[in-house]
Amino acid sequence: MFRYHSLVENKSKLFAIIIFFMVAVLAVPLVLPQIHHKLTLFNVLIHLTAMSVAIFLSTVAIIAYSRLRTQRLLFTTIAFSVFAVSQSFSLIAAEWPDAYYAIVAVELGRLLILATLGIFALSVFRSD
Repeated sequence: MFRYHSLVENKSKLFAIIIFFMVAVLAVPLVLPQIHHKLTLFNVLIHLTAMSVAIFLSTVAIIAYSRLRTQRLLFTTIAFSVFAVSQSFSLIAAEWPDAYYAIVAVELGRLLILATLGIFALSVFRSD
């Protein structure tokens, strides 16, 4: 019988499930077409790894926020989630650099990284 509580408590299992899910969903459409383009493949793998880790950290932060309900954890959760979204825009720009929307994706990714830093600053300077 599957127990949600045991999955939430065991961070290594949660990390493995999230990484497995990200590889299973995104590896075929994003990694395989770039298999012969080494630099593009490396760039895509970096953004895919960063997005996977950001989703894991967002999940852990959501679990922590649901238990403690502090403003600091809320801002941290939002920051990790915004960083995951920014990495998805960076992944789009890395995968299709010649597309007409790649420039927009790059700039949106950079703006969201700046927003992530601002939200983390709010979290650090927040006194709960």
